[in-house]
Amino acid sequence: MEKRSSRIKRSTRRKRIAWISAAAVLLLSASLAYAGFNSVEEPSTPPSADAEKAGAEVKAEPALEELAKATDEELVNQIHYYDEISLSKEEIQRSHPTATKIVNQKAKQQNVKPDLDNPRYRELAMEAGLELEGKTPKEQKDLADFVKKVDKYHNKELNKRIKELEKKAKKEGLTEKERAELISLLPIKNPGPALKPEPKKEAEKKPSTPSKEPVKTPGKEEPADKQKGDQPKDGVKENPQGEKGTQPGEDKQKDTGRDEPRDEGQQDDGDGNQDGNGQEGNEDGQTGSEDEQSGSDEGQNGSDDGQGGNEDGQGEDSEQPEPNQPPLKKEANGYDRAKAVEYAYKWWNKRNNEEYGFYSRERGGCYDCWYDCTNFVSQVIKNGGIKERVGRYDWYDYWFYNDDRPALTWSLAHSFYLHMKEVRKAQNGTRPSNLQVGDIISVDFEGDGSINHSVVITKIQNGQIYATYHSSDNKDKNITDWLRYYKVYAWKMETVKNNYR
Repeated sequence: MEKRSSRIKRSTRRKRIAWISAAAVLLLSASLAYAGFNSVEEPSTPPSADAEKAGAEVKAEPALEELAKATDEELVNQIHYYDEISLSKEEIQRSHPTATKIVNQKAKQQNVKPDLDNPRYRELAMEAGLELEGKTPKEQKDLADFVKKVDKYHNKELNKRIKELEKKAKKEGLTEKERAELISLLPIKNPGPALKPEPKKEAEKKPSTPSKEPVKTPGKEEPADKQKGDQPKDGVKENPQGEKGTQPGEDKQKDTGRDEPRDEGQQDDGDGNQDGNGQEGNEDGQTGSEDEQSGSDEGQNGSDDGQGGNEDGQGEDSEQPEPNQPPLKKEANGYDRAKAVEYAYKWWNKRNNEEYGFYSRERGGCYDCWYDCTNFVSQVIKNGGIKERVGRYDWYDYWFYNDDRPALTWSLAHSFYLHMKEVRKAQNGTRPSNLQVGDIISVDFEGDGSINHSVVITKIQNGQIYATYHSSDNKDKNITDWLRYYKVYAWKMETVKNNYR
């Protein structure tokens, strides 16, 4: 019995050891399996880092070159729209009585119907957005808000055209011209660093008070009308053919809301709103009412018809750069600032239709019945030595003038901007002290990625920027207030790629 009892005890002990061993093996296996599972599935980098990287990739805006090579489906995926406004045209005008009065005065002078559905009236409103010099802060604020709302009202037409092209791309595909039009219509999501005013110590003078002009009395509706200077009192030349901007087909070209020549021929070629950059543009919360067309180009005086006045376009005050400005030089890339400014001064209140007559002929031979800001800037920088790049007229890659069909980049502010940014690889200046006379400025009134206007800098003094430009014609106009209200981008012309034959 004792032997049997001893055998039972030993057997029981063995079973316990076996069970314990089995349990240990199971636990070890499970542990190894768990570790092996985690080693396979666990990412090598923290999930948050991958998510951030993926997010950055999604936010990145494709280059125009990539869009040009994209399929219609890929292009559709990159479409985005401009902000619109829900207010009616009557509500917009009622909410800004001061601005409406200023713009209506312009409209009356030019026999333009004061209706926001009238493209020409919207253009006058946007011109007012450039006329900040000499206005009181209240007038500036009201004009700015008004102009930005007008721009958003106009954005409905831009978005309508984008939607039409998007629908066609999905259903049947786009032609080459339609693809070029769509790409050029899209808002610029990452335009680059904007130009900012100098710190206060560098620009102690009031932004709207040029050093050589008499101080203006705040609060007067028409202070600039009575001042002397050297540009047309209206800033707009008389058009013997009637209302400026009433040519057939111009409405469509104006649909881009950009202050550029309204080329009927370009519209008819399927560029639609791409050619409609004829508006001065506008921007939220910003003002603009420099009475260039209301009969008061401040600090400037001259003939009020586009062909007459000062023969060389120069006046008593601003023929030469200020003594404290460095001499104008020829840059390593071939850009001759002195020649560029000389051309700007010669033609500031006239049109060189003999050499660049396409826009006049397209409108029946009128002298100046189109928006000419970027056409003028292109002439200026070409005269300064920037070489043309000839190719397709409707693609941002090319910049040229010919009498048959100039490039859209030659005359449209938005397309010109794309060319400078994407093709010429020009760098932006961020302070007036970074810039030189002869540099170019592009303006986005509302800051919505649609470039509205182009000018050439012809004077920089005490942190103040003075520009010469067309549409409403101005010479050495103080535009420093634009920097406070709008998105302004300055191109440093010495950085422009210019190695073309």
